[in-house]
Amino acid sequence: MKTMMKLSSVCLFTASVVFSSVQTANAQNEGFSANARLAVELVYRPGFEQFSAHASAFSKQVSTLCKESSSDTFTSTRNSFASFVYEFGLVEFYRTGPMLAENRQNRLFYWPDKRRVGERQLRNFLNTDNLAHLELAEFQQKSVALQGFPAAERLLFSKSSEHAFSGEGSSNSCAALQLIARNMDDMALGLSSAWQIDDGIAQQYMAPDASASQFRSRTEVLRSIVTQISVAIDNVMMRKIKPMLDNQDTPARYAPLWRSGATAAMLAGNVESIRALVIDTKLADATNLEDELVFEFKTLAGVLGKLQALPSMVDDSGALSEDAESLLNAAQAILGGIRSTVNERFMSKLDVRAGFNSDDGD
Repeated sequence: MKTMMKLSSVCLFTASVVFSSVQTANAQNEGFSANARLAVELVYRPGFEQFSAHASAFSKQVSTLCKESSSDTFTSTRNSFASFVYEFGLVEFYRTGPMLAENRQNRLFYWPDKRRVGERQLRNFLNTDNLAHLELAEFQQKSVALQGFPAAERLLFSKSSEHAFSGEGSSNSCAALQLIARNMDDMALGLSSAWQIDDGIAQQYMAPDASASQFRSRTEVLRSIVTQISVAIDNVMMRKIKPMLDNQDTPARYAPLWRSGATAAMLAGNVESIRALVIDTKLADATNLEDELVFEFKTLAGVLGKLQALPSMVDDSGALSEDAESLLNAAQAILGGIRSTVNERFMSKLDVRAGFNSDDGD
């Protein structure tokens, strides 16, 4: 009798453990499903929609510049470029699905260009006959170094750019910039549309399927989001900020979109994109790290806001100014803290690790 009672107790305990484990697994699945939906509805869809809207606005502004060339339209086009860069910074590291298709990532932002390939190719491109008659489809088959932000920046912010877009010298410069702007508009629209359709990447995130080619489970979706967060933090720290701090006398050679003065805007957009994936998806809340991470991101946003507000990030010799150096060091330190939290506690509590991202060589 005692043996039977012991067996019954063991069976009840085992059943209780199994039931509890199933409940926990079901709760986690429901939670991950909600996180994925928030990522789609609050982060990816609105982010790419806004990027597309700014791409369209920039393309229209370029057309206006080329039709009504003046100092005012030239300045307006430069300002439009700066806001466009920020919007790209908001989606640059959402490297999943549509961003990786058709090589959009590299076509939009071919950087770093250590061998100055884009500069040489753009110079040759501007010497092309009948550039104004080149079709967009044909342009899209050309080098990625000609197709996105760095090429547009070279055209708008070189020492001779204002003259190049004046009435007397604007023909090929305008034709080239219009092609680049239309191309970015086309890619941005493609990205936004891909996230909006009902049976596309958004559905794959929200309802992964065992037979799907990309996301077969909620864990794979979560790993994708965590990988984007991890890769973004590392890129901002190691590829964008660190080279400027390591080469303080010549930061222009190492910073993204430096000649347009949009470096700080891009960094601000990048950091906001990371914050959105961590906080707006409620993943930080699920790990009980929300208060800590919200504070860190708020502090970091304040530092980058001060960086953007500087009249210039360099002194008269072209070296980083003391203020810029101080703010970049502060940003790097705060990002380092966020990275430690994400790598050591955030991922551990989610029971997932960042995956391999071939686009970044990780």
